[in-house]
Amino acid sequence: MSFMLSTMIYSVVIVFISIYSELKVRKLQRKYSMDQPMDVVVDDDSNWIFGMLYYNPRDKHTLIAKRVGMGTTCNLATKAGKVLAGFVIIALLSIPLSCVWIFFEEFTPISLQVENHELIATHLKEEYKIPLDEIIEIEYLTSLPRTSKNVGTGLDNLYKGDFSVKGYGSCEVFLNPETEAFLVLHTKEETYIFSDETTEKTIEVYKKLKEVVQ
Repeated sequence: MSFMLSTMIYSVVIVFISIYSELKVRKLQRKYSMDQPMDVVVDDDSNWIFGMLYYNPRDKHTLIAKRVGMGTTCNLATKAGKVLAGFVIIALLSIPLSCVWIFFEEFTPISLQVENHELIATHLKEEYKIPLDEIIEIEYLTSLPRTSKNVGTGLDNLYKGDFSVKGYGSCEVFLNPETEAFLVLHTKEETYIFSDETTEKTIEVYKKLKEVVQ
């Protein structure tokens, strides 16, 4: 009963705020229309593309009241209107592209390779390239210390970027947290915590590094 009562009160408040806002906006719209020059008729069908997009070179206003409902829309005939419309289009197009990028981020395996006296970390592209002669010390861990992301990617199967790691501070991280083998690489300027896609591959890389790095 308490839940139902609170829901009813909440609904009544939302309806009241909506009606009040609508009336307030309509009042402002009327005032705005009165300030328009007489030779500009905003509601003229010839100024609306498909009845939805406002395009009127004679109107110097960038924002005008919507034909239906509350709120404003932009005049695509102005420079600011074109810029705003372009930004909205780019933002909308970036949504599916972002989804595709996240898909590849999650399902592309990471890889560590030791070649040409360098440790190369690859995921979609070459992420890190560390000369072996810069590595001062190597640690082998069977469990990952508590970490928190500063900047980068933090997925269930991928940590990549700048992370705060308990016991090590700020580190460059490139690993699969679901594995059971991690390499801590200390250089003069940075500490790296890496792993390959699987525990077995990480162990192979560790053995190769131990043969070269003393």
